[in-house]
Amino acid sequence: MSTRGPLEEDTCRDYVVPRLKEAGWSDDQIVEQYPVSDGRIVPTRGRHRREPPLRADYLLEVSPGLGVAVVEAKREYKMPEDGFGQAVRYATMLDLPLAYPTNGTAIRERDLDTGVEFSPEAFPSPSDAWLRYRRWKVSRLT
Repeated sequence: MSTRGPLEEDTCRDYVVPRLKEAGWSDDQIVEQYPVSDGRIVPTRGRHRREPPLRADYLLEVSPGLGVAVVEAKREYKMPEDGFGQAVRYATMLDLPLAYPTNGTAIRERDLDTGVEFSPEAFPSPSDAWLRYRRWKVSRLT
């Protein structure tokens, strides 16, 4: 354990996953370390190198292969807002409407459909996230 508090993986195990399960998400709906990209290719002195891959801490799936939200966890002592940029970036890259940064005890939400940000008491249930995902997809067709 770090002198500054539990590590991010401790926060995930001890706080984030239990809160997701309380909201109704099952183990097979919570995908850990979901690959968002293989990493950007960057030219360097006539050569190329690949930056580290981007991985969302969690992708929430209502069924296998059908993600509806991204959860980005930060260490317990950090503010959930510290993960907003990552969560929104990953949700945007994955074409998903819901982004959740959390430190395990506090949760923030940004609904990319409405632009609304707030601090929910809990993560959405799979059925609520699915309804919001469907509403977002339909609104993009009109």
